[in-house]
Amino acid sequence: MVRNFPINIILVLLFLFVLGCGTKDKLPQGILVENKMKSVLDDMMKADLFLADFVLNKDTAKRKETESIKRYDTIFAIHQITPDVFFKSLSYYEQHPALLKPILDSLGLQHKNLRNKIKPQIETIPLPPKVEQ
Repeated sequence: MVRNFPINIILVLLFLFVLGCGTKDKLPQGILVENKMKSVLDDMMKADLFLADFVLNKDTAKRKETESIKRYDTIFAIHQITPDVFFKSLSYYEQHPALLKPILDSLGLQHKNLRNKIKPQIETIPLPPKVEQ
């Protein structure tokens, strides 16, 4: 029965099968790959924490948006990407939650491990004695 199929049909089916398998995990052009997206998001989260803890609460004259843009531009330069590429990638990943979830899960685990590593060190720092007035 298979001998009755023309070889062209078999080749076309094989080609479609290979083509279908090859494009499943491929991202569209201009979208950051998972590891790069995770790295950029990680740096952006760290920049936000730095701003909140060390810049904005010390100098109330600074505007959050202006300071954030400065830090983000630095992060984009470090990763050699443009804001357009980042936001296009972010939009793509938001539209594909199955691709975004592993990135966010990994970042959450990474930050949890960091907190667990730092917390015992902080707890061992002696507090200064209370001064009675």
